[in-house]
Amino acid sequence: MNIARTEEILFNPLFTSKLLLMALAGAQNNRLKTELIYYVLPLIYNKTIRDKLLKSILKEYL
Repeated sequence: MNIARTEEILFNPLFTSKLLLMALAGAQNNRLKTELIYYVLPLIYNKTIRDKLLKSILKEYL
């Protein structure tokens, strides 16, 4: 499976909703700040911003 196909699967809204459900169900004492979801998800789903974030992360580790 190539990287583009893997990204399509990982950034699928249904898959993301399942991950959020598991994260919220597993959070102890409601320590997970649900407000952050509204800040993080738009960044992840915007291809331009996602590409810039990936490039900045790769620069740090290379």
